Amino acid sequence: KFENMLSVIKLTGAELKKYLEYSYDEWIDNPSATGHLIKVNKRGRIINRVYNFDSAVGIIYTVNPYKPMGERVEIKSMQDGTPFDESRLYTVALSSYRYNGGGGHLTKGLGFSKEQIAERSVKNVLSDLRGLIMQDIIDMGGDIVIPEYNNWKFVPEAEVKQYIEKDRELLGVK
Repeated sequence: KFENMLSVIKLTGAELKKYLEYSYDEWIDNPSATGHLIKVNKRGRIINRVYNFDSAVGIIYTVNPYKPMGERVEIKSMQDGTPFDESRLYTVALSSYRYNGGGGHLTKGLGFSKEQIAERSVKNVLSDLRGLIMQDIIDMGGDIVIPEYNNWKFVPEAEVKQYIEKDRELLGVK
């Protein structure tokens, strides 16, 4: 709906994990306490906006909603199987909405000031994301193959599955 550009920043592995912890904490609840995996209000409506949920590609990880914030996300490895290192600097692509503080992931979640975000900046592309995606499709000859990453999941799977099925209706997902 909005014109978002591509922004690229550097985050340490520990910061990336904390970023994901913030994102999931904004979205998920302990289902054994609330009966829902997704945070809902007393009328059963989703509390957060769907565009404020982030997940990550390039890493393999699990999310345990039964654990407290800070302990929910466990990063197993990089997508290619190489070890994930919390002290290493990683290059992370974000929308300009996130880069400019939208959703609070960098500011509230990581506690970064606008100056710190700018210091971490690698690149800000002045083309909107839709245009970049459209150009990729043209460059591929119009054939689109969308990969299934399946790089993260909620655990313990069997226990969480019932809540996922229940909350799919709230998200309008079949």
